[in-house]
Amino acid sequence: MIIIIIATSFWAVALFAHAMLQPKFLRVQGIAPVPRLPLHLCRIVLPVLAAFLCCQLDLISGVLVWFGSASIAGLFASAFLTIMSVRAMKRPTLTNQPTKIA
Repeated sequence: MIIIIIATSFWAVALFAHAMLQPKFLRVQGIAPVPRLPLHLCRIVLPVLAAFLCCQLDLISGVLVWFGSASIAGLFASAFLTIMSVRAMKRPTLTNQPTKIA
C-alpha cells in the first residue's frame, strides 16, 4: 500500500513540474518563471524512481501499479492546477472583457 502512495506522489510532483515548465500556464497564473533545470530533473527522475519502486512488487503487479499511479496522479495534478487557475481568474487583473484599444 505504501508503494502505491509513494509512486503516486512521485508522479504527481513530476506532472506538476511538467505544468510549471509551460510558459503560457505561468503567464496566466501570474507566476514568475522558475529555474528550469530542477523542473526538468523532477520530470525525468521521479517517474523512473516510481518505476524502480514499483519493481519491488512482482513484474505484472509493478507495471499495473506504475501505470495506475500515473493515472491517479494525473487526476490529482489536473485538479490542483484547475483550482489554481480558478483562483487566478478571480484576481482583478484578469478580466473576461475585451481590452480597449487606445
